[in-house]
Amino acid sequence: MQYVHLAGTNAKGSTAQYIADIISREKPCGLFTSPHIISPCERMKIDGEMISQTEYGGYMQRVRGAGEMHLFCVWTHAALAWFEDRSVEYAVIETGLGGRLDPTNIVPAEMQILTPISYDHMAILGNTLTEIAREKCGIIKRDSIVISHPQKEEAMRVIRQTCKGKNARLIVLDEKKISVKESTVTGQRFDFTYDGKHYKNLEIKAISPMQVENACVALMAAAELGMAEKSIRSGIAGAVIPARA
Repeated sequence: MQYVHLAGTNAKGSTAQYIADIISREKPCGLFTSPHIISPCERMKIDGEMISQTEYGGYMQRVRGAGEMHLFCVWTHAALAWFEDRSVEYAVIETGLGGRLDPTNIVPAEMQILTPISYDHMAILGNTLTEIAREKCGIIKRDSIVISHPQKEEAMRVIRQTCKGKNARLIVLDEKKISVKESTVTGQRFDFTYDGKHYKNLEIKAISPMQVENACVALMAAAELGMAEKSIRSGIAGAVIPARA
C-alpha cells in the first residue's frame, strides 16, 4: 500500500478528497479524513464509499479491544486495518492535529502534502509559526516527495530546512501558473501549468478561490504518482466536498 500523508492548518480535508478522487479513477484508494459531519463512518472511505455501520463497529471494537486508546487513535488504526483488509493500493491520510506526534504518523508515506500552516492548537503545537511548522513537518520522511501549498515565509523556512535535512524533494505550488477562466455559483474553470504541461479548462464544483489551489496541489501530487491526465480531470471535476465552499 502506498500512502499520501497530509498535514497543515487549513485545506487538508479538501485537498485529500481531490487526491483520493483522482487516484480512485485508476487504483483502489482509501481515504481517512476528519472531522465527520453526521456519522463517524464519513472518516473512512474506499473509492468514495463510506465504511458501513456494521464494519465500522466491528473494526472499532477490534482495534479498541480492552485498552483505553484515545478515540482518534482508534479511528486511525481502524481505518488502516480496513484499508489493509480491502487490499487498497493507495491510502490518503489526513492528520488530526499537528503531525510529529499525530497518531497517523505511523504510516510510511513516500509523499507528504503540507497545506497552509497558520496558528492553531497553540497550547499543544507552540506559540510561534516556526514551532507549529516544525510539528507539522514532523510527517516528512527521508527521501520522500513533499508538495506544499504556498506558505508564509516563517513556515516555508522550516519546510525547506526539514526537507534538506531529510533529503526530501520539495515542490511548492506556483500560484502564477493558475489562471481562473470562470467562477460561478456552480463551480470554477481554470488552466494550470505544472512541470511543463498545460492543463486547460480544468473544472471543480467548489466556488471558493482556495479550492482552486487545493485542486492544483492534488493535481501535482497525482502527476508525481503517475496518474493520467484523464483521471486527474475527472477526479477533481467529480469531487464532492461536504460543508466546504
